[in-house]
Amino acid sequence: MLLTEFMLPSRPSVGITFRQPNIRDAMRFNNIPQQEEERQTTAYLNSLQEPPGQSDSRRWTAQDRRTALWWIYTGSHDSPVETFTYHCRHCDKDHYYDCDMNELAGEIAVLECEPVIDDVSIPADGTPYQWRIVPLDGWAMEQLEMRRCNLPEEDEPEYEEALIDLRMWEFAYQCEIFHDVSGSREEQADRRFDVICSMAIDTEFMVLAARIQSMQKELAHGLPCNIDKGITLLHLPPHQCPNPEINKEATDGFSTRLWVPFRSVYFIPQMGLERLSQLSLQPGFVWGYTSGRC
Repeated sequence: MLLTEFMLPSRPSVGITFRQPNIRDAMRFNNIPQQEEERQTTAYLNSLQEPPGQSDSRRWTAQDRRTALWWIYTGSHDSPVETFTYHCRHCDKDHYYDCDMNELAGEIAVLECEPVIDDVSIPADGTPYQWRIVPLDGWAMEQLEMRRCNLPEEDEPEYEEALIDLRMWEFAYQCEIFHDVSGSREEQADRRFDVICSMAIDTEFMVLAARIQSMQKELAHGLPCNIDKGITLLHLPPHQCPNPEINKEATDGFSTRLWVPFRSVYFIPQMGLERLSQLSLQPGFVWGYTSGRC
């Protein structure tokens, strides 16, 4: 069965037709390792297209990809209600929140312009450069995932330096040097990284960082998400504190919007032996975490 046509939030003129995931898909994408989630997301989104691989999701923005996962998930579930737990700042108690994931449809933003900021002039080590500022795409997310998984342990002395290095790569993947089109994407990214590292901190690099931050706001699209070092948080719709005492004076001031982890595996069907054995006892989908941040 085909789902309703999905329009890329970054390019709403581009429509993608997905089929519903089946048992074969659930078996193929079962038990995805955390260090391969982005790469397997690309394979999953490409394989569900009709015809397969019509549009390479590696070239979609990270927000396009996450919105597409949500689109397939809600379109193939009769009741996509997920439960989250969190500590409420209004009444200082722990709550369960049953969120109908369909409600996120009203939170999706669509761009009315190309997903790029062109002709940005920022020098590096005094040398003039023209930049294009762009959102992270699937390829960039795969690269960040690989680098994040190679980080040293937090208690190792190299960890802090490696984390700074990862953040610098995140900047490098959100910009392009105009006219630098030779070689592979990896080679171009390597050159950008070296150029960025040569920048003066206050007069050059901070200007680039501010322009990238501005781009993220100007070109916000898809589901409301925040991406930091390749890790995505999803902003859920607001809901009222369920405490009866609070609800006596219920106003918007007592509402909460949770930031919760957005991992691809929460939206990709899993069908292992454990899942099969639990189907009669656990018919719903269970998210792999127990708390949210409000």
